[in-house]
Parts: sequence; structure tokens; C-alpha cells
Amino acid sequence: MTASYDIDLVLLSVLIAVLASYTALALAGHVVGIHGSATWKWLLGGAFAMGSGIWSMHFIGMLAYSLPIRMAYDPVLTALSLLWAVLSSGFALTVVCRLAIISPEEVDPPILVAGGVIMGAGICAMHYTGMAAMRMRPSIDYQPALFAASMLIAVSASVVALHLAFTLRTQTSGRGTLLRMAAALVMGLAISGMHYTGMAAANIAPGAICGVGAGFDLEGEDLGYAIAGLMLALLSGTIYLTLRRSAARR
Repeated sequence: MTASYDIDLVLLSVLIAVLASYTALALAGHVVGIHGSATWKWLLGGAFAMGSGIWSMHFIGMLAYSLPIRMAYDPVLTALSLLWAVLSSGFALTVVCRLAIISPEEVDPPILVAGGVIMGAGICAMHYTGMAAMRMRPSIDYQPALFAASMLIAVSASVVALHLAFTLRTQTSGRGTLLRMAAALVMGLAISGMHYTGMAAANIAPGAICGVGAGFDLEGEDLGYAIAGLMLALLSGTIYLTLRRSAARR
């Protein structure tokens, strides 16, 4: 079945991915410098903000995806895909904290790679759970090569993201901000690349129908812009809080 994309929503999803990546890098530097019970508060809050940003990129990308049939999403599976994103983000921030404790100056390769693999698996779980939420009949088939490529991109992006979060966590100068912005652009493009590679891997049979019950149809630009607006506010607020707390510490 031939699909099409709303290019405006595609570009918006990439923007959200980049901002979510920058938020992750800002949070990594802040969480490492906190001690005591406040660490868990920031880890939980950071996991929600970062995970929601990554998930919203995915969901806006899904809204940009259009088929010549009715499209809807199972609310339970959609919520589960959000949970995967939040758990993966919390795990990533925890790994960065652990790396900083073990070796403040040099990254520990085994922990970095293992963390990247688990984080990448979580991102893949988010994406393919979100795809399963359409409950297509017959079910979606995936091209093995592109499916494998999407997983490789997710794991590679996660390893790079963890490494950048570790190495840039202490950068507070203007140069550090520019490096963090450049890194966020790379990470955001990688996350988006995983999503759209996974979408390209999907083969939906001619005559397939969406098996989700009536009342859960979610289509249109308005919803995509509403989610993007909410995430822009959440991520921007998170970045502001990290900058404010960092300035207070200094």
C-alpha cells in the first residue's frame, strides 16, 4: 500500500528530536553534579522530559504518515510506547551518572557500549510498539535489511549520545554551548533517521485495514502542531531550569 508524508510535520518532528537531544545533553551535565535525594528527582523529571520529547518526535512522524485508509492508534500500546521512551531516557541519564562516578575523566568503553545497546533497544521498542498500535490486518511486514538498519542506527546513535553526554557534561563556556548544539543536531538527525528508516521498512499489504476500534482516530496537522507546541514548552522549560540551577551552583 502506497503511503505519503506531510513534509511540514516531518520537519517539525526533526526539530523536536534535535531539541530533545539538546535537553538530554543539558540534563546529563546537571544530573551528574547533583547529590542526595535531589538526584532521583532530577533523574525522574529528566527521564520524563527527554522521553516525552523523543516519543513526540515519533508520534508526530506517525501523524505525518498517511495511508489511503482510516488510521487510528490503540491507546494502550501508544501509552506503552511512551513508557519505553521514558524508561530508555532514564536509563541513559543513569548510565552517564555511572560513567562519571567510575571515571570522571575517561569514558569506560564496556559500560558505554552496553548502555548504548540497551538504550537503542528501548528506542526500537518505542518505535515498533507505536507501529503495532495501528493494529493493521493483516499485520505489517518489515523488510529485513531496513529493519536491521533501523536497529543499528538506534544503537549507534545511543552510543554516540551517551559518549557526547559524558564528554560535554562539564562544558559551560560559550564554546561548550556551541558544541552541545552541534551534538544535538547530530543526535536529532540520527533519532529521526531511525524513525524514518523503520517507517520505510514497513510493508502494508494492499487491502489492509486498521483494527483499532472507533473513537481513536488521530489524524491531521492540528494534533501534530498541538503536540509539538506542548513539547517545545516542556523541553524549553527543562533547559531553562537546568541552566538556572547550574548558574546557582556556580
